[in-house]
Amino acid sequence: MENINPSEATEFEIAKYLGEAPAGFTVSDQVASSRNSICNTCPEKVETLGVDKCNICNCIIKLKVKLTHTNCPINKW
Repeated sequence: MENINPSEATEFEIAKYLGEAPAGFTVSDQVASSRNSICNTCPEKVETLGVDKCNICNCIIKLKVKLTHTNCPINKW
């Protein structure tokens, strides 16, 4: 599995990466959904070319909320 930069990933790369992620590398759908809900209400969420991103870290939210080794740059989750 190759490394992926959450701030530069395409939708295809996100799906491929998450599908290949080893056990323990991604959080449960419930945790990801909770994180996504928090991001959706955050004033730092921006849309760039139809993709929701964090204005602080520039990561693609859909990817970042699924990864175990990430956190919110302003400690919301």
